[in-house]
Amino acid sequence: IDDMNPELFGHLAERLRSGGALDVLLVPVQMKKGRPGTSVRVLARGGEGERLASVLLAESTTTGARIQTASRVM
Repeated sequence: IDDMNPELFGHLAERLRSGGALDVLLVPVQMKKGRPGTSVRVLARGGEGERLASVLLAESTTTGARIQTASRVM
């Protein structure tokens, strides 16, 4: 995300956590044309990806989200 007020990322992370996210990572990245941006990564239990993607789309300026499945060892 490169067009969102940085002050709003804290609110976004809190909404995702309260929505069931196990963890929310905000990673600074370099976007095309050298613009600074933020990659939002959300870790969640299986089956919660669609719901949390909806929160991400509603609470941020992003236009899309990728959902990947991974396994975890505890």
